[in-house]
Amino acid sequence: MKIVIVGAGNVGYTLASYLLEEGHDIIMVEADDERAERAEANLDVLVIRGNGARPAVLEKAGIKPGTDVDVLVACTGVDESNILSCLIAKRCGVRRVIARSRNLEFTDDSFWAESLGIDYMISPERSIAKEIEHVLRVKPSTHYLELADGRALLYSMKVSPTSPMVSKSLREVGRANPGLRVNVVLVEREGEEIVPNGDTVVQAEDILYLVTTREHVKRLEELFLGGKSKPLRRVVIVGGGKIGYRLAMQLESSREELEIKIIEKNPDKCMRISQELSKTMVINGDGTDLATLEAEEVGGADAFITTTQQDEVNLLSAALAHSLGTEKSIAVVRKMDYMKLVDHLPLSSIINFYESMVSSILSEIRSFSGRASRVSILEDVESSVLEIEAEAGAPAVGVPLREAKLPKGVILACILKKSGEIVIPRGDDVVEPGDRVTSFVSDELLDRARQLFSRRAKAA
Repeated sequence: MKIVIVGAGNVGYTLASYLLEEGHDIIMVEADDERAERAEANLDVLVIRGNGARPAVLEKAGIKPGTDVDVLVACTGVDESNILSCLIAKRCGVRRVIARSRNLEFTDDSFWAESLGIDYMISPERSIAKEIEHVLRVKPSTHYLELADGRALLYSMKVSPTSPMVSKSLREVGRANPGLRVNVVLVEREGEEIVPNGDTVVQAEDILYLVTTREHVKRLEELFLGGKSKPLRRVVIVGGGKIGYRLAMQLESSREELEIKIIEKNPDKCMRISQELSKTMVINGDGTDLATLEAEEVGGADAFITTTQQDEVNLLSAALAHSLGTEKSIAVVRKMDYMKLVDHLPLSSIINFYESMVSSILSEIRSFSGRASRVSILEDVESSVLEIEAEAGAPAVGVPLREAKLPKGVILACILKKSGEIVIPRGDDVVEPGDRVTSFVSDELLDRARQLFSRRAKAA
């Protein structure tokens, strides 16, 4: 597809990198010379210099009446510019427009997107706060992502030494839990990635990447832990910016009786958020100061999340909390290189600020295009997500999956039926024409996987 990205900052640059891998034709619009030069030097894209909210500039990118541009993504740091870029693009005939919104009010519900004719509006702070909350509520999880319009969930979960799965094959685990609908799509063991099958034996400390639905999450949590988890009670957040504030708001809105604390250095920000949050205790202090952490008894917290704009502060603070005994410590970072530190620092999880939003945008584009897409929590793995609409006459359509002869390296994760029902498939399930199929596919098998479900897919 032909895609125009307005904004070559961290979000736009990362998004363009992924979309190029998938074979899309990318044009970027950027007013800042330094960002434009970085994109031109490192990406195989055409860069138009100028304000992407101006019709004359967008016209240079091919957006004019009768345009052949399929998608526009406006992801600058200015909401008004993003909205105006989308309005111009939609008026010119761009089929899908997506806008980044820093103002949380625009994404509180679908009203503004629908009123403005924008197909998808996303806030990075809201996106990452949502991911963090899911990771907090499922004790063994380290990452979370929605698939199939949110009807299916992708989790990475760590196997506890007390789990009954230890030393059993995935086939044995399935037989022991016949009502549990889950598909394991990847196993990570001591830095090695394993494409699983029924004979794969689970080991303690393995991280399993799995797809399931909401009603099975609690049972999975118990299976990974080897017993029931204690409910979330005490949460400490470092940083009272948009992420920390949004996360506290989400936790306050839950039915549970939670003790929530925010530690924030800026006294003015402390005053403001203490007036806006009704159930959160706001402490003016330094999240990297050991005495402050001990005074607030973070060692007894169920979760400790660092959300400041300084990556190093977040990593250090989360590591300190973990050393004090916090059950789960999570650091938010912006630099991609820091994601690799999760195996070297004493903390539970590192979540990238930009990747969380980029994954959501990629999912939106994937569902629109039927192309394969990378997923942020699988970024170092030579595997992609393929979401495609099944067509009558394709080899794997209209037959039980056990007869479809899916090659090793193609794992069918979920099926979104035409009726809206989501299915975590087994061998006797049948993909029907019009179903949306989500698969995890080794990169070298992408074309073959497309041909299994689409008659129009051509061999490489």
